[in-house]
Amino acid sequence: MKHMIKQLVLASSSPRRFNLLNKLGIPFIVDIANIDETSYLENDPHKLVKKLSCAKAKKVAPKYENAVIIGADTVVYLGRVILGKPKDKNDARRMLEQLSGKKHSVITGYTLLDTASSYQHTESIGSAVYFKKLTTKAITSYINTGEPMDKAGAYAIQGAGASLIERYKGDLEAIIGLPVTQIGKLLKTIP
Repeated sequence: MKHMIKQLVLASSSPRRFNLLNKLGIPFIVDIANIDETSYLENDPHKLVKKLSCAKAKKVAPKYENAVIIGADTVVYLGRVILGKPKDKNDARRMLEQLSGKKHSVITGYTLLDTASSYQHTESIGSAVYFKKLTTKAITSYINTGEPMDKAGAYAIQGAGASLIERYKGDLEAIIGLPVTQIGKLLKTIP
C-alpha cells in the first residue's frame, strides 16, 4: 500500500464505512456524495447497489484530478423486498418484525473510480444473515437505543444489533457496509 500516491476519497457519510476504511492504514478524506437514492428504481438488489455506489463515486469524482473515489451502498433483501433505512420508529419496528426468525441477504455494492485514468471497478457482494425469533420487548428495547434509524434493514450487526442475530454467512465487512479487504487488494492494482 505504501506506493499509492493518489488521493483516496470515501464518498460516504457512513461512520461505519469510515471506520472500516481506516483499517487499511491509508490516509483518505471524506467527500459526501449527496444523491437522491429514491430516484434509482431497480428490483434487483445487486444491480441497485452497484448503480448507487457508481452514482456516488461519479458525483464526487469531478472535484479531483488524481484520486481514487470509493462509493458504496448496502441494502437488506428479504424475500423479494429491499429494506432500506427506516423512516421512523414504526418503520424500524415493521422491518425488525419482518426479519424476526428469518434468513435474509445483505448486499453491498462498491465502486472504485480512478479520476486520472479510465479505471473503474464496480462489484456487489451478497451475504446471508439469520435473525433470532424476536420478542416485542427485544424489538422495542433495540429501537429505543436509536441504533436502527440510519441502518439498512433497521439494524447494525457490529453494534447492539448483534444480539438479534443467530449467525451469518459471508463477508462481515461487506455486511457492515464496505468490504475493505477486497478494496485493499484492488487498490494495489491501480497504476
